[in-house]
Amino acid sequence: GAEMTSITRFHPFESVLAVVDERNGVSLWDFHEGAAVARWNNGDLRTTSIEWVNAHASSLLLAGDVDGVVRVWGGLGLEQGPYEERSVRVVSAFRAIDVVSFQKSAGLVCAWSPREAHLYCAGDANSLVSWDLERERSVRAMATDTDACATVVTTLPLQPHRVTLGFADGQLKVF
Repeated sequence: GAEMTSITRFHPFESVLAVVDERNGVSLWDFHEGAAVARWNNGDLRTTSIEWVNAHASSLLLAGDVDGVVRVWGGLGLEQGPYEERSVRVVSAFRAIDVVSFQKSAGLVCAWSPREAHLYCAGDANSLVSWDLERERSVRAMATDTDACATVVTTLPLQPHRVTLGFADGQLKVF
């Protein structure tokens, strides 16, 4: 049977919806055709965040797990048109945050900023970490100064260095 859907993310340019289920299965759906065009498993731990990366060219799908690890998936074949040939594979993986224990857990939450090619990561951590994905390295960590996990990260498209975190205790902070 079908698994419960836990996360969805529309592709910004293609007619594709990325879906994560409760068992960490990832599927890509062509919403014009109403059919899954690719399926794979993201790993053994709960997937808590997905983001489209490099969506304007050769799209990648980033998946973050409850343990703070990010996997970047390539070989999605979106730019090929018909979906016959796919070789979905991990093209990069790294620990995005150092996980700490909170009363409530969000795992890893991420926001992609295409303008600067940075990934902002938070969640079960004491900091907001900015990653330069082109160089595959952390460029900045900012203390969150709170006892609650971050539950959501968002960036402002025209001011990509402006990042907002929402926390499990209701706080909002702008960085």
